[in-house]
Amino acid sequence: MKLLRTLFGALLLMVLAGCGESDMRPDYIVKKPRVMAIKITDPEIRRGDPFSLDLLVLGEDITQEMITEVKWRVGLEFDESDGAVGLLGTTPYSETLHMASGFWDTIPSEMLDTLLQGQSYLDVPVMAELTVGGVTLRGAKTLRITETPLGKNPVIQSIALQYDQGEETIIASGQRKITFKRSAHVPETIACTAIMETLAPGENDKLLFRWSVSTSKTNESELYVSSSQSDIEALLGEGEKAAEYRQSVLFSTRGEEGDGPIQYGEYEVALVVRDKKTDSSGRQEDRFGTDFMTFTIAILDQ
Repeated sequence: MKLLRTLFGALLLMVLAGCGESDMRPDYIVKKPRVMAIKITDPEIRRGDPFSLDLLVLGEDITQEMITEVKWRVGLEFDESDGAVGLLGTTPYSETLHMASGFWDTIPSEMLDTLLQGQSYLDVPVMAELTVGGVTLRGAKTLRITETPLGKNPVIQSIALQYDQGEETIIASGQRKITFKRSAHVPETIACTAIMETLAPGENDKLLFRWSVSTSKTNESELYVSSSQSDIEALLGEGEKAAEYRQSVLFSTRGEEGDGPIQYGEYEVALVVRDKKTDSSGRQEDRFGTDFMTFTIAILDQ
């Protein structure tokens, strides 16, 4: 039995060594490029209404400016064996779009005639495909076409940053970078809080927040989320909560435990907010409203 335990321990060490440090990162730290969210003008539209599409990509070597061209395919279903196939046997509507010019379009009427078949609404799958940094990425969303559209997107107005020597507000339409320098002061923790636009009653009765951060774009450093309640309350107030899945999050600039060296680097922070999501799994959640926002935290060794 002792021999078996010894062999098991050795095997476990080999597996952990083979996994490497990158495999042990929490999910909110993003190194490899990933589609974090797709946003449709509104998740529900009337037949013939124009709609726009946008997406958020995050990764160590990725900036939003690199997303110049996206292939959108409307009217797809996904089959585990065959991949993406036409919805109900129809040919999907496909467009290659240049993000800089914006995208407004309508689904062709003849396609809707085939798909609706007298139904009062239709949930149409939408898939985005793009190549950034030599990597092909895909993401999916669902658009509902109905005569009584109700679903709306939540709206991120700004993000409030608080730290021990001050505070900043990053506006969605303004400058999205905050810089800390060693020669001035680097706070141990930075609290970020989403400020949401108030919509009509019932439109946003439940919001899900998801914060993510890229690994540093200039070195191997990482920003971790701090769960220290004393640090959270010191910045946000008594009894306040903060986590990567809450409206507020607290980032540590000194490693996972908060007692390491300063994590100098440049990080892209992303916030995705989804409306009325009640189930963490399943395709239905893809239909709900979405908004997202990114900004940069630069911690400079100078």
